[in-house]
Amino acid sequence: MRGHSSALCLLLSALCVSSGCPSEVAYAPLNWTDTLGGSEPGWLMNVHARAYDERYALGGSLESGAIWRFDGEAWTPLELGLELPLLNWIHADASETLVAVGRGGSALHFAEGAWRLRETPTEQTLWGVWGSSMDALWAVGGDAIASEERRGVVLRWEGQAWTRMELPETLNAGEIYAWFKVWGSGPQDVYIVGQRGALLHWNGVEWDEIPLGTTKDLIALWGLDADHVALVGGRNNGVVARWDGASWLLRDMSPMPGLNGVWMRDASSIHVAGNYGTLAVLDFETLETVEELSLETMDDLHALHGSPEGVLTAVGGNLLSQGSGGFRGIAYHRALVEGE
Repeated sequence: MRGHSSALCLLLSALCVSSGCPSEVAYAPLNWTDTLGGSEPGWLMNVHARAYDERYALGGSLESGAIWRFDGEAWTPLELGLELPLLNWIHADASETLVAVGRGGSALHFAEGAWRLRETPTEQTLWGVWGSSMDALWAVGGDAIASEERRGVVLRWEGQAWTRMELPETLNAGEIYAWFKVWGSGPQDVYIVGQRGALLHWNGVEWDEIPLGTTKDLIALWGLDADHVALVGGRNNGVVARWDGASWLLRDMSPMPGLNGVWMRDASSIHVAGNYGTLAVLDFETLETVEELSLETMDDLHALHGSPEGVLTAVGGNLLSQGSGGFRGIAYHRALVEGE
């Protein structure tokens, strides 16, 4: 049910991607549809779906960041009125406010009908942003360069300015030079993930370091609440972990390729996306693969997010080729079924 042709299976096997085998559960991943319609928007690093006809994707090229909006029919670029480098992540809440972060320490806030750059205390790349409200934001990043001056960055916004939070020197994570994503269920329950299996938890007062038992880079995380959290990573082969309120479970997903995106709508299922067009649905409790599909592309999926109506969007581009032949983006969507 994974829909590979035999030639494609051989090619993907050579690239350490799992070949197909029958699934006992009838999910609908074969109905993924290309939403770009032949347009070439540049890399798409992240997507946020407020509704079926209001989805935001952002990215661009290394030197030129951009944001696009999907109105239910097509993606169109937004007029930002700003010059800034590649944008990596976007966060939204129930209000009309949006915040995006990217290269060079860029932080872009949308409120009262206008996009505005906000100064940050870093020039390193910001990879992720999240907040329990728009007055309580976290942003994380780093350029993965080993030096005393360029360790991983953790920033906070409390309504007035972005400030840098210094991590305790007692944490082994002090040797981490890039944090990739941040997510929480509330202001006293925040996680960040980064290089070499680093995972930190903020309880509202202090950071705790969580040893997962992997040295693979952790790239993204998502959750439904304090008892349902999932994270993914890996460069050559994927790794997945989940928290069920009592314990962490880690699973090496080899030969599935590296995973970059994760999202959940239902407590029973985890959606993941990764390199070489990899998409999969995992069982939350066991982390077993329920369904796996590789789109017929050599491009990489970097993130995915679902709309309230139950439409899942996955975005990415030719990320591993670092823009060779141009900065090419991809965007696909499909309808979710009950239990996903």
